[in-house]
Amino acid sequence: MKITKIPQLGIRFIQNIPGVITLGEDFAIFDDLNAIPVLEHPIRIEALAFSMCLKGHMELSLDMEHYSIAPGDMILIRPNNILQHISHSDDLSAVFIAMNVHSTLDIISLIKRTLPPTYHYMKEAPLIHLNDQERQCVSEYYRLLKTKAAATDNPMRREIIVNILRAMIYDLIYISQQKIPQSNTSKGREDQLTELFIRQMENSFREHRDVAYYADKLCLTPKYLSQMVKKATGRTAGQWIDYRVILEAKTLLQATDMTVQQISQELNFPNQSFFGKYFKNLTGISPQKYRKG
Repeated sequence: MKITKIPQLGIRFIQNIPGVITLGEDFAIFDDLNAIPVLEHPIRIEALAFSMCLKGHMELSLDMEHYSIAPGDMILIRPNNILQHISHSDDLSAVFIAMNVHSTLDIISLIKRTLPPTYHYMKEAPLIHLNDQERQCVSEYYRLLKTKAAATDNPMRREIIVNILRAMIYDLIYISQQKIPQSNTSKGREDQLTELFIRQMENSFREHRDVAYYADKLCLTPKYLSQMVKKATGRTAGQWIDYRVILEAKTLLQATDMTVQQISQELNFPNQSFFGKYFKNLTGISPQKYRKG
């Protein structure tokens, strides 16, 4: 059967897998990576997830960037990230916690309210190394969450999990902020606008590749939007759009059986030739050569 779209992975796809403890489609916790076979190919993540390596090592690709994860490393996997498992050692021991972005747990809104100082830095640098005390903190939250999530006969199970998650998120935000260079921690209106731009761009990059479209949505001039976004993230608005389009194109080339023409149509290019030139200009190779590896 031909694959004509990027496979997706959310809690609803893993809630019946042995060893995965879930709270409906809102929350999942597990520690056996082998239980999730779909990670062998590029997939689009539908959840917000944290993973901490306790022993051994693993290699992952996140939005086509390679990450080597060793003991004490924690990686943040965001909604719509393109994830691919590359390899892991036989002695790997790691913990995984995932939350549905559309969850009724209201955890995601907590993160959005409290995370802005670290938002852009963590998007660019999702892997952080924890010291022994921080590692112990995350491990204790994991054990507590796993125990409470497994207590399916407890009528207050949902409320207990929500409050443990809230406490964990606050601790993780504090831990993350200690790792961020001081220049990346400023808050303000420009940070909020940059976050809005990235969110709108994530939803509309297939249809709109012009900076003016997003500037108009935010009631800004294209020049000001680009300068503001570059100041906050190191990339201009146009570079963010190109990055997201190329990421989607690469993933479609790798993870689906779609033809180059079908991919150009999926991404709303006027024709295959225009798409090919756009892709080669930004990557240095043609879509066909990229697919062949």
